[in-house]
Amino acid sequence: MKAPACPPAPLLFALSGLPLPLLLACAWPFAAASQSTIVGWGYDGDGEIDVPWINNAVALAAGRAHSLALCSDGTVVAWGADNVGQIDVPPGPGNVVAIAAGANHSLAVQDDGTVAAWGDNTFGQTNVPSGLSNVVAVAAGLINSLALKSDGTVALWGWFATGPNNVPAGLSNVVAIGAGDSQNLAVKADGTVAAWVGHVPYSPFPLAVPATLTNAVAACGVYSDNLALCADGTVIAWGGDDSTGQTNVPPDLTNVVEVSGGDYHSVALQADGTVVAWGAGTNYSTSPNYGQSEVPAGLQNVVAVAAGGMFSLALVNDGAPFVIRPPKPLNVYSGATAVFSVTAIGAPPLSYQWQFSGTAVSSAVGNKLVLTNVQTSAAGTYSVVVSNAYGSVTSSVPLAVAASAPFFEVQPDSQPFFNHATVTLTPQVEGSLPQFFQWQHQGTNLPGATNIWLVLADAQRADTGNYALSVSNAFGWASSSNAVLALTHTRLVAWGDDGYGQTNVPPVLSDILQIAVGSYHSLALKSDGTVAAWGAGATTNWGVVNDGQAQVPSGLSNVIAVSARDMRSLALQRDGTLVGWGYGGPTNTPPDATNLATVGAGSAHNLALRADGTVLAWGDNSYGQTNLPVGLTNVVAIAAGAEHSAALKADGTVVVWGDNSYRQTNIPPNVSNLVAIAAGDNVTVALQSNGTVVAWGDTSFGVTPAPPGISNVVAAAAGIFFGLALQTNGAIVTWGGDAQGETNVPPGLPSAVAVGGGYSHGVAVVSDGSPFLTQQPVSQTLSSGMNATFTVRALGAPPLCYQWQFDGRAINGATNNSLTLANISIAETGNYCVIVSNSYGSIVSTTASLNLPGLTLTSPGFASPPSHSRFGFVVNGLSGRGPVIIIASSNLSNWYPIFTNSPIAGSLPFSDPLSTNQSTRFYRAVEQ
Repeated sequence: MKAPACPPAPLLFALSGLPLPLLLACAWPFAAASQSTIVGWGYDGDGEIDVPWINNAVALAAGRAHSLALCSDGTVVAWGADNVGQIDVPPGPGNVVAIAAGANHSLAVQDDGTVAAWGDNTFGQTNVPSGLSNVVAVAAGLINSLALKSDGTVALWGWFATGPNNVPAGLSNVVAIGAGDSQNLAVKADGTVAAWVGHVPYSPFPLAVPATLTNAVAACGVYSDNLALCADGTVIAWGGDDSTGQTNVPPDLTNVVEVSGGDYHSVALQADGTVVAWGAGTNYSTSPNYGQSEVPAGLQNVVAVAAGGMFSLALVNDGAPFVIRPPKPLNVYSGATAVFSVTAIGAPPLSYQWQFSGTAVSSAVGNKLVLTNVQTSAAGTYSVVVSNAYGSVTSSVPLAVAASAPFFEVQPDSQPFFNHATVTLTPQVEGSLPQFFQWQHQGTNLPGATNIWLVLADAQRADTGNYALSVSNAFGWASSSNAVLALTHTRLVAWGDDGYGQTNVPPVLSDILQIAVGSYHSLALKSDGTVAAWGAGATTNWGVVNDGQAQVPSGLSNVIAVSARDMRSLALQRDGTLVGWGYGGPTNTPPDATNLATVGAGSAHNLALRADGTVLAWGDNSYGQTNLPVGLTNVVAIAAGAEHSAALKADGTVVVWGDNSYRQTNIPPNVSNLVAIAAGDNVTVALQSNGTVVAWGDTSFGVTPAPPGISNVVAAAAGIFFGLALQTNGAIVTWGGDAQGETNVPPGLPSAVAVGGGYSHGVAVVSDGSPFLTQQPVSQTLSSGMNATFTVRALGAPPLCYQWQFDGRAINGATNNSLTLANISIAETGNYCVIVSNSYGSIVSTTASLNLPGLTLTSPGFASPPSHSRFGFVVNGLSGRGPVIIIASSNLSNWYPIFTNSPIAGSLPFSDPLSTNQSTRFYRAVEQ
């Protein structure tokens, strides 16, 4: 809707109806109501507050520029904007029991549990899923539509309904739903709220639900923000756009029974029938301020409210009781407690009387009815009569009671645990009460473990293994699946967006060496050389975001490094093989990809660091991201962004090339002494030796520049919209956008030792204090006579102890985080690793090899007569700078020189005179 250049005078319209009975029975057929009036105020450019003659309205709904009223005869009246048919109520809907208005479309629930939809269908928001039934409530946003079913589950349709905004897996026990511009909200029976986004570009504001919100009874969207009504009558608002104060809930607001959100304002109905509004429109000036928050003076006896785009509606009666939230049908098992509650408003005092099958229940005279230890004989129809001096209203609801053997609603979870930690197994069991429990460990009953939850305080190695719960009642018994408890030094934690399960870390995923995070998936390299993956890509639904990036190739092992970006995954194996999966399929590794130390994945290009400090780049080169800078050598680390590349050199400088659309390759001045680098999509991040972080590139979401004052940093990472820094004390610092709670690190985490960021989710490795390597030693190929240095960086409880090994044997005196070998020769070539230990345990680094370059052995074979029994070969690539030494071994462990030749350039033929009496012999050649 386009606002007029010069705002007209504020419009206020009221329509009084005639007396009519109203019955609001469990949100079903209506009867017995008093005189009603609909009042509208705010913007009226499309007639949204030009209320037609309605004498029997019982509910309201407001869209961006249109309005709906549900009448007591089950019909729907609509008025306001009709540019896409949003007020063209189809002839079919009759006996309607609930309504909802999206931005430009409308929904109605019929008494047979089906849904009718009309209006804008640009995003499929009126394409009601085939077979949808048993619906009790609906909610509508801009591009999305939701339905709450009688079994407590939610159906969703609209734009990209199979993608990021799909209903979260396992969402159940929902009692109320809401929608914003593209976000979806579900209130569960336990008072918690689930919130998820429709499509990120349309929802750049937070959806992470406040941790304090645990007693919600209703929720709704305010454009891109959210409101929740709590059981105590208070309102909680959250979101990132408070430009007009729409989330600034008045501090003294209490006794609220209904809330509604418009585009830039919010409206609340209080139990005394008065209305409070805040946000845009507290005055009448320029857009979006059209008086929509200026509640008409003297407005009272309101029984329902609705906030539209820039207008507000209120349903007013004469003070007679009106049921806002009727009691909900209950299905319970025998022996349980059944609680009915009703929310009603009207002129005080209100009186309540509960009835069972038409007979008053003794002493049941409050807004709640509590029935303890219910049996099948208690099943039937319960009613509550709410009355005052102006009349009464009755609301009825069924109670079903079933006798059932126990069954598991939620199985106990497998989980890793730290030594001496407290472990809690929390299954959920349904069925008739009372129930009797017995936990088992490795098939043996645990003495005293007879509660539904099992708590193991000070868990240790002896507590590892399989746990199961047996439960019985008068009608039968059930046994849970096994929960596996595994002792670990590290475990994973994830937070933020979970639309694709990217925060659902696989159970018992422990002993992690490295993590890599893509847009919607994550990888973890385990100490046994295998890789675990989770999140998007568990399937191959090409064209969305499921490109198989979480389907680890069968048999993948001996992995030493992993990398992920967007919908791609890479793994480097110990033998130098590079394995890729996900978007684009397997990686087409160039033939010269040898002696690789680590890898990096861009959106469609790859980087690899060779042992000699050079870099290999291949794949998409649309932005020059694979055009290696001339003379790039002595590289110790690499990072790949979406379309740019970065390399950290041994001298602490960084080289960046490729896409510079966001200045991500423009290295800030005075950046030096770098020890680590990372890359987001369009961001480059560097860690300096003094523990500070520098970030440059895309500034859209606050990732760059890095906030001042972050210090003592030992590792850094960048997601799409946010940055992460890991400090020496194990704390995680985040900054930037927070569209899905990605900067809300879970409180109370153990010390973190590694971090990573995806599109809108974060991942961290946390530790029990045991050593963890944040930098592994890198294989090197150097010329004879040069110095070689291997370095690791480790975190863990101090003091940390180091012991370097050469070919599996300890090196005397090599007890620092760095090992330097001076004037290397053939004797130093081989495999190096370091053991890092402290009082919590130890960890062994990956193996790094030291090689001397340039020489190859070719044409091996037995010489022709007269020396046909001798084995010979040709040494190629000689520079002539020093003597040539050929060494031999019979077991690949013990090597000794067998021949020395003076310096020679080019090739040197060699025939071994001692090969005639050797069953097996291996050869190496080195140029001193």
